[in-house]
This record gives sequence, structure tokens and C-alpha cells, in this order.
Amino acid sequence: MGKAQPPLEGLAMCRYLRYNVLLEPAWCTDEFGETFTAKALKNLEAMDEPDYIPEQDRVGRLAGRKLVSADHFTGVAAMPGD
Repeated sequence: MGKAQPPLEGLAMCRYLRYNVLLEPAWCTDEFGETFTAKALKNLEAMDEPDYIPEQDRVGRLAGRKLVSADHFTGVAAMPGD
């Protein structure tokens, strides 16, 4: 296939970023200002249990507000309308 080249004025079309949430009590307290019990953290790990989805969603949104920054996306081509 060769080498992928950014086609739009040298700007990448996308960027892959991964944000990890450490399901550890001290990290959650430091990063989110919240205290989680060991059971609550274990429940967040249970990706195959639909009952835990609301709390997983809440923590994911909390992590997004805390960890994601627009600066992480500089140098990426804007889509039409952005």
C-alpha cells in the first residue's frame, strides 16, 4: 500500500488518541475528586454487565471533561462545517 500521506495541505485526516482511566482509588480521587469503593471500581470494569452502563457512562464523561483537551487535536484537518 505504501506510505499514507496527509492529503489536505499536510494535515492529517484523523488522529487516534486513547485516554486511560485508572480504576484505582487514589487515581480517581486525585483526577476526579471522587471516592470509589473497591466494589464500585470492580463494577466499572464489568463491560459485559448492562446494569453498570449508566455509571460507566458517567465516569467516562467525567474522564472526558477532565482529560480531553482541544489542544490534543491540533494539526488535524477540520471537517466541512466545523
